[in-house]
Parts: sequence; structure tokens; C-alpha cells
Amino acid sequence: MKRLFCMGGILIFLIAGCSEPDPTPEQTLQTYMNYWENEEYSNMYNMITEDAKQTISSEEFTQAYSRVYEKLQLSELTLESPILEEEEQEERDEEVTEVYLPYKQSLNMITGTLQFEEHISFIRNDETNEWEVDWNYSLILPLLNAGDDIQVRYQMPERGEIFDRNGEELAINGQAYDIGLVPERMEGVEHETYAFLEEEFGLSEEFIEARLNQSWVQPDTFVPLISVRSDQGDYVEHLRLTVPGVSYLPFDTREYPLAEAAAHLTGYIGSIPEDQLEERLNEGYPEDGLIGRAGLEAVFEEQLRGEFGIEIAVINEEGQEKDLITRKDPIAGEDVHLTIDSTLQKRIVETFSEEDAGVAVAIHPKTGEVLSLVSSPMYDPNSFVIGFHSGEYESLEQNEQRPFTNRFTQSFAPGSSIKPITAAIALNEGLDPSEERTIQSHQWQPDDSAWGEYFVRRVTDPGHSIDLNSALMYSDNIYFAQIILELGTDAFTNGLNQFGFNETLPFPYGMRTSTFANEDISSELQLADTSYGQGEMLVNPLHLTLMYTAFMNEGNIVKPSIIQGEETSYWLEQVLTEEHSQLIDQSLQTVVEDSRGTAHSANMTHLPLAGKTGTTEYKLTQDDNGKETGWFVAYNSDNPELLLTLMIEEVEDRGGSSYVVPKMKEVFERTFSN
Repeated sequence: MKRLFCMGGILIFLIAGCSEPDPTPEQTLQTYMNYWENEEYSNMYNMITEDAKQTISSEEFTQAYSRVYEKLQLSELTLESPILEEEEQEERDEEVTEVYLPYKQSLNMITGTLQFEEHISFIRNDETNEWEVDWNYSLILPLLNAGDDIQVRYQMPERGEIFDRNGEELAINGQAYDIGLVPERMEGVEHETYAFLEEEFGLSEEFIEARLNQSWVQPDTFVPLISVRSDQGDYVEHLRLTVPGVSYLPFDTREYPLAEAAAHLTGYIGSIPEDQLEERLNEGYPEDGLIGRAGLEAVFEEQLRGEFGIEIAVINEEGQEKDLITRKDPIAGEDVHLTIDSTLQKRIVETFSEEDAGVAVAIHPKTGEVLSLVSSPMYDPNSFVIGFHSGEYESLEQNEQRPFTNRFTQSFAPGSSIKPITAAIALNEGLDPSEERTIQSHQWQPDDSAWGEYFVRRVTDPGHSIDLNSALMYSDNIYFAQIILELGTDAFTNGLNQFGFNETLPFPYGMRTSTFANEDISSELQLADTSYGQGEMLVNPLHLTLMYTAFMNEGNIVKPSIIQGEETSYWLEQVLTEEHSQLIDQSLQTVVEDSRGTAHSANMTHLPLAGKTGTTEYKLTQDDNGKETGWFVAYNSDNPELLLTLMIEEVEDRGGSSYVVPKMKEVFERTFSN
């Protein structure tokens, strides 16, 4: 028996020695926090006391955490707790049934970080001897009780404003006017007032009465109907004095003082598009936040937006605020100062008629500062903020000239305006500019070619041999086709790439990349067409303008800038030699000065210009009467300060590129008249 007893004693000892001790409160807290950080709410629920479980179900427990964290737009939860040394834990009296342990809670939200230092209570379960969490709602968020909810209130920061090089306002935090009715002021003459509003603004009687019949409207209530720009102050006051019942109220809004003149440049702000909402919420925007939707408002959104303010409050079941958990004040956005010249912008816009669809790009050829970007036809960006009048948006959207399209970001076939670049590439490859070529008639194709009925055609047959200078002056397609066919595809395309083709422009405003072919230049015929800006060549207007700066900067192309104060630098260096750049510059002066030049109508003795015209043809066969686009790239040749590209579509019945030339002349005359 004694032996059996000893064996039993040994067995009992071994079992006791191998069993693990019950987790301490500190270890239990660590387990609970791990579940918490990993959103394992059902496992958390299993660790709370039976008394706590009587107040909330597992599903409600999970929903409570999820709802609060979703409202906070929580991106990360971090929990920390100081761990007692084992000796300190062992010193705890085994009779202790409740322990309070400190922990730190850090909630990383898109709008910032919330940090709390709290305590959590653990109660020993008498039956299992395990420690359980004495849970209550404040463990989700301090100050939260059963039945409470949280309210997250965003405060819009003051958006940064946009100014031109002279401090003129382009996009500001301004005002507009709501025009509306006060019912008691038009008693007896309602229909006369309705008739006026329909004729003036396109507001139907049904629309007006629906607004006036809203439940909150009282006889003396101002009911807004339509909004107008801040420059309509005299007009709205006139309406108030002359039309019964009509009144107005000013309200704060984003304002674009240049209106249509800078529509595609400034762009506009608006509500967050549905397809961007999730991304923007993750960046800290509220659902009803406003962002730059187009133009510079979108390009410089990061600088302009500022930081949203936020208040997080505890709300009771009646919807009343109990406590303010935290508050973060909004931080205003940064102002943006541009190189744009508003006066020049408006001046260029004034040269476009209502029928002109086109684009204009103006830069300083020495510094690369962008002075003007115009796309025509235009729209009023203020309407995107304060609302379009009846039928206005539909009319713009259905306009065949596509006023919502930003043309200066697009790319187009440049026609003969690319010939100076073609000339530069040929000079780099050894072309003798003084070598004359004898070309007979108005059309040509290589001997023994497989071109069939296709010919390279030129507008002018001078009746004598021509060199590079006269080829640029006459804009001779045949000359340029011949020199590039002799040069070959590889040398020509390599030269185009050196001028920035197939390369992203170093410019914050996204511009389409210029290309010379959809894939490759695959035939002699396509190579010939490409030499004078046809074929599949597509060039962005800003890029075309920049390429011309090489002729004023010893063969270097300037880097474009639109932010004031940026250091002048070159984008592409030594795309041609200084000697060749001067030679082409002289030829471009001849294009304007010589009476036979294609741009001679822009000649001014007091203001010498240099430049190159171009007419792009869009048609299926050579014998078709297709659409034409007119180009003119020009600069003042004495101490160049302005380099301007103008392009106007559908000039086939208006003289081709010659329609554009006087518009260019007008801009330069008005700009340098003083």
C-alpha cells in the first residue's frame, strides 16, 4: 500500500507540475487587445463577464464597435499596456477578485489621431478562476454610454485662392446672389411675377409653386429659386425694386472673376464624384466635401484644400450633445500664384469669335513661364458652383463645338507649323541649307513609287529652285517630303524624339503626349506626310510652342512653368546647334517680312515678328473637300518676350491659316502698343 501511495503521490505531483497556471489579468488584457486590434469582436465578446453579456448581444457588440469606427473613418487602432514584472504579478493576493489595468488607445483617423489613457476592469470568474472583462460602452470610446451614439462634424477649411502674376484674382472665396421670392410681397400679382421669372430665367410656374409650397415656407419667408454671379449686384437690386415679390440674398461661394475667359484654365470645384468617393474619404474628405473637379482647381487640389476641422461628440438617444470628445480646428489651404497674365488671357480670348473653336498657348520664350492657356469655345465655371440656368447645361453639352473639351491639353495634327522642327532635324543630319532644289509643278511623288494616285502637293510653285529658307517661306510640302525621304525614317524619328516626342511634358497640368505615329512609320508615303505635320502626327499645343523656344535659346528648349518664382531651366538641351537655331530664326522672320511669305499680313515694321503658319487637312482622299485647321506660331523677333501659338478649327472656308494670322497680329499689337 505504501508503494502504491507513493506512486500516486508522484503521479499527482507530475500532473500538477505539467499544468499551466491560469492567465494573469495582464496576460488576459494582452489577449483582449490583440483581438481588439484585429477586429475579432466575437472573440472579445467571449472574454467579457456574464453580467456584461446580459446588457448586449454578440451581434450588437460587433455592430457597436463597427458603427463607431466607421463613423470615425478609422484606419488603424493601436493599443498599449504596461506589463508588470512576474514578481509583481505574483505578489497580488490570490483573494483579489477585481483588478484595474491601465491601457493606451490610439485611433488613427484620416483627419488625425485620437489618443486616450484609460483603465479596464477585470473580474475573476469564481467557477473558472479566469479573468473576464467588466465591459461597458466607454471601452469603445470614452464618455460613451448605453444608448449613446457619436456624431462626427467636419469643418470646411478656407480654400486657398489662385492669383495671376500681377496679383489678379483667378479663383477666390467670394460671393454670389440667390434670387428668390417672398410670398406675401406678391399677393394679387403672382402670375405676373411668375411670367417674368419664366421669361428671364426659364423657370416654369410649376417649378416656382413647388418651391413655394414646401412645408417650411411662411408668408414672410425668402424662398431661393436661382443663383447669379457677384457682378450682378446692380441687376438683382433692380429686380427687387421693380418685380413684386422678388428679393435676393448674398451667400459665400467659390468665385471665378475671369469667368469664361479662363474657364478651362481655372476649372472649378464641385462635389466628390461617386467613383472617387471611397478614395477621397480615405484622404480625410467628408462625403459632402468639395474638391477641384477640373483645371487648376484639380491640379493644385493638394495645396488649395487645406485640412478639414473635426469635432467628435457624444450624442444621447434624444439627439442632444452630451460631451465633446475632441476638436481639431481646420487649417486653411495655401494660395497659388501663377505665371499667367490675366490681361493677355482676356486679350487673346477677345480675338476668338463665337464661331471659332480652337486653342491658344502663350509663353515667355526665354524663361518658359506660361502666360496664357485658352480653349475655345468656353463656358462659365461659376455655373458649376452656383448652378446652371434652365437648359443652359444641356445647350452647352449638345454644342457640336464641344465647349467642355479642354483643347490645350489635347493633341492635334500640326500641319506645316512643324516644318521648322523638321528643318532642324535635317540640319542636324547634315542638310546644306543653301543647296537649291528644282521642283516642277504643284505635285510630286518619288520615281518608281507605289503611291498610285497619291501625290505630295504644295500651294505655291515659285517657278524657280528653292533652298531651305525659301521652302519655309513658301511652306513647300514637296521640299520637306524630299529631304526627309532622303534622310530616312530612323534619323527623322530619332530627331523627333530628341525634340520631346513620346515624352511626358514636365508640367503639372496634364498634357497629352505628342506622337508621330500610332505605332511606327511604316511606309515612305507616311514618312513624307509626317515631314509636314500630316500622316498620324499629333502634337500638343504647349509642346509645339516649347519646341520653337530652341530657335531663341541657342538650340535649347526651355522647361515650362506655371508657378510664379520657379527657377528658369532647360527641359531639352542642344536639340540643335546655336548656328542652326539662328539660321531657322532668320527664316521664320522671312516668313513674316517677305511679301511672298505665308504670314506676311502680320508684318509690322515697328514690331518685327517671326513665325510659321500651318494648315492641317482632314479628308479621306486628296480630292475630297475636307475640314481644315489653321495654325500660326509667332514671336517678337527683337528681344523675344512673347511666343504665341494660335490654332482655329474649320477654317476651310475662311482662308485656311491666313484666317489666323490677323488675330495673331492683333494680340501682338495690343500687347506691345505701349
